[in-house]
Amino acid sequence: MSGLGSWLLSITAAALLVGVLEAMIPEGSVKAVSALGCGLLLFLVLVRPLLGGSYERLLEELHSWQSEAAEETERLNQVETSLEETIIAEDAAAYIQAEAGEQGISCSVTVTCGQNEDGLTLPVAVEIEGVTQEAQQEALRTLIQEAFALPEEQIHFAETEEVRQDAGA
Repeated sequence: MSGLGSWLLSITAAALLVGVLEAMIPEGSVKAVSALGCGLLLFLVLVRPLLGGSYERLLEELHSWQSEAAEETERLNQVETSLEETIIAEDAAAYIQAEAGEQGISCSVTVTCGQNEDGLTLPVAVEIEGVTQEAQQEALRTLIQEAFALPEEQIHFAETEEVRQDAGA
């Protein structure tokens, strides 16, 4: 166990021991004397790194824990951002597909998200498969531009394999 871990464990053990001893000692002058002794015991356990000369090692471990905590925080922030992008992309794609369905358009929608300069997660590109008619493409393009303020060049239409085979037949 690391020095910091053993120090924290010794503090915890000493505190538990002091609590048990104080609960067992009857009221009176003995309790007052034992409280002083227990307080001294806790104090010695707390300052042990200073007395034992391992204070520098304790500080090194504290810095190590701090850097590990910062790295873990960064990793969790990245996971959170990734999950946020996935949720927003799925919700935006479902919205576009629902709106297309209301207009009688059958398609598959993929939305890509990213963060803007303010750190907000927003849709940055949309790809729609299965829409071949220009009027339907224009209706969906207008819907997406109004709903997500995406420029026209970020909205892509791709034909599915089925559509290409039907067009070739």
